[in-house]
Amino acid sequence: MLNSGSAHSFTPAFVRRSKSPLYYRKLQLDADQSALAELVFILRQHQHQSGWVLLVAPNQLPDKSRLAACGVDLSRLLLIQQKQISNTDTVLTHALASSTCAAVVVWQDQFSEQSLHRYQDLAELHQTCFYQLSSLDDATELQSRTH
Repeated sequence: MLNSGSAHSFTPAFVRRSKSPLYYRKLQLDADQSALAELVFILRQHQHQSGWVLLVAPNQLPDKSRLAACGVDLSRLLLIQQKQISNTDTVLTHALASSTCAAVVVWQDQFSEQSLHRYQDLAELHQTCFYQLSSLDDATELQSRTH
C-alpha cells in the first residue's frame, strides 16, 4: 500500500533525445515520499488513450481505494510485481513495443546507458510513454560515490 502523504508538487526530469514528441520521463521521489501523486499524474495523462498503463515492479503496491478516490480508472491499470519478473529487460522491451500499452511505469533507479537508450527508442517508435520512478536519495548517493 502507498503511504497517505499529502498532495505535493514535483518537477519531472525530462529527457529529450529527438525532436519528436516526448515519450520518456524520469520522476524523482524523496525517500519518504509516496508515489501516489506521481501515479495519479501519470494515470490521468493516459486515461483517455486506448491501451493499458503497466506498472512494473512497484516498491509498494498501490492502494486501489486511494487511486479510485482520485478519479483513476482502475480497469485500465495492470501491475507486475517484482516476484513475477524473471528478467526486467524482457518485460520492459515487450511492454514498450506492445501496441496494447499506452504507458509503462517502472520503479528502477539505474539502467545501463545502452538499455535506457533502447527503452527510449522503443517508446518513441511505438508511441508508448515510459516513466521511470527513481528515489532522490539513491541518485544523490550514487553521485557522491562517483565524484
